[in-house]
Amino acid sequence: MASISTGNFTPSEYIDSASPDIKITTEAPATTYDSERNFRRVDGGFGGETFAVSNITQDGYIRLSGKYPQNYIDVPKYNLSDIIVIAEGFEEPRKELNFILSIKDGMDSIPILYASKNYYDGLISEYNNKKPFGVNASTHERSIVVIDIKPLKELTESMRVAELSINLNRTGTNGQIEVTRNLFTNSNYKSDSNGDLVASPSYDLNKLINYIIWVVDKPNTKGYDERLIPANVLGDWIEIEPYIPDEDEPSNVGGISTTLYEPVGRFGSYPDEEVIVGHELYIWNDEVYEWQTTIERDEYERVNGVNTTTGGGQQGTNSTQGRERTFYPPIGRAGTSVGETVPAGGMTYIWNGTEWMVL
Repeated sequence: MASISTGNFTPSEYIDSASPDIKITTEAPATTYDSERNFRRVDGGFGGETFAVSNITQDGYIRLSGKYPQNYIDVPKYNLSDIIVIAEGFEEPRKELNFILSIKDGMDSIPILYASKNYYDGLISEYNNKKPFGVNASTHERSIVVIDIKPLKELTESMRVAELSINLNRTGTNGQIEVTRNLFTNSNYKSDSNGDLVASPSYDLNKLINYIIWVVDKPNTKGYDERLIPANVLGDWIEIEPYIPDEDEPSNVGGISTTLYEPVGRFGSYPDEEVIVGHELYIWNDEVYEWQTTIERDEYERVNGVNTTTGGGQQGTNSTQGRERTFYPPIGRAGTSVGETVPAGGMTYIWNGTEWMVL
């Protein structure tokens, strides 16, 4: 009786043999945590790095037979019970993962596998119908999408440092920004004895998975706006009402404005920056942190005895009272955005919206 090796055999659902005297045989592959299936190698410095993508182990074989009973091949079958199935109604509109998702928390962590219910049921159905090749390909490390959340958690922590360095003059928390959730990270803030916010973060992987589903889903062709996720879906925060003074309330000249930099909606990028809003010219006053019309600016300079030159973003430093203006020490300019960091004099400074602070 002849024997045919399957080393170069191309898998098929039906194995045919022209002669009952020919027997097709195959050697059983390694079992339990096969490194070829569950581990991925990333080339890089020091020879690269190998990490676990899944923990799918072999669970017997599926025998595929030809026309004659002596012609068969045993194909490995793998245990899929460790895959977490995403329940229906995850979020509307319902979307699905058409692949196995592996979530890790660092390269050395144990992977957690996820799949949509329809996709998982399809894999089980293929096994039950003795169609193992597609399932085995889908559960191989080459087909699994890996997300490492450790860098995402570290990024959120760095953002939290910048958020808590900003003073919004909000009562009860020393004015700090309170972002209670950033995508899948819950801050769980509590105030300490000094009134400062202290985070005890926890993580909701369902939120992250739902975001991944949105990222890989086919874009909606109806309109651009429908292809965006509202900010309140990606995160939660404590809002504050903008301060609106009464008509007869005295001006706060000489102090920091409690409005949200109206009417421009942001702080100025540099002293005497000029912006036109509603056909009206506004000039950024970096001493009181507010936008002023030309009339308001002239009145401010008259009352405070400041002789400045506006226009073109250039500001004079003369003062009729001999007073010198401070240009955001030690950097010498305002920050371009909240959280901007700049090295100076061997230190690193962060812009909190009103001044530079040591990071």
